[in-house]
Parts: sequence; C-alpha cells; structure tokens
Amino acid sequence: MENDRRYDNDNNEDATLNQDRLQTGYGVLTRTMLWFLKGSSDMDHDDYMSQTGADGARGDDTAKLKTLISDWVNCELKPNPLIDSNDKNCREFICDACRRLLCPAELDWNNPVVRTGIRDLSEGHVVMVQHSDRHWACILPIS
Repeated sequence: MENDRRYDNDNNEDATLNQDRLQTGYGVLTRTMLWFLKGSSDMDHDDYMSQTGADGARGDDTAKLKTLISDWVNCELKPNPLIDSNDKNCREFICDACRRLLCPAELDWNNPVVRTGIRDLSEGHVVMVQHSDRHWACILPIS
C-alpha cells in the first residue's frame, strides 16, 4: 500500500512516464479484479504454510536418519563404544568408525600420514561438509 500512497500525490516530479504508466495500470488492475490483492496475499500465506510443513517433514526425516545411520555404523563397523544416536559427543571425528566414513575418498584413512594431516588440518587434508546449497563447514578433528 505504500506504493499506492506515494502515487496518490500528483506532485511527484521524480516519477518517469513509464513509472506513471505502470502505476496507472496497477491501479486499474486492482480496481477491476478485486480478488487480485486478496488472492496474492492468500497465496503468500499458503506458500508459507506449505514451506513450514515441508521444513517439519525434513526435520522428522533427519531425526530418523540419525538413528538409522548410527544403527548401521554400529552393526557394520562395530565401533567401541557403540554410537548413541542421541549423543552428539560421539559423532564426526570423535569415533574412529565415523572418521573412516568422513575421510574424503581421495585420501586413504589407513595411511597414518593422512590421519595426522586431517588431525592437524594440514593443507590438502581439511575435511569440508556441505550443510546446504551455499554453506560449507570444516569438520574439526578431535585428537
């Protein structure tokens, strides 16, 4: 509505001919199709609710994955002590089984030089994980 109030004032000398034409067209559209403004705000709310539901489902899936992955690691790699899916202190580079899985494929975890390089964050040995489309994080190893 701020846009409408600015153009109600006919003394706006900064407006270009194109801006005036667009504002006039917008005014005609909203007066002719009254449902347009209400419909667009409802769509925003519907999109928000859909995204909220998707975020909740994604969170549920992630919680289930933590348990499934920890169960799989415990069954296949048999770490000692076993990984507890509810304990964040036994994940990432804390447990040797997790270290082996998180080690980049181009590095050989069985090589002690590689293990030392990862532990010391040496060049070429820093392990990065992608959290989202734009965010990367470095996994800090625990000695």
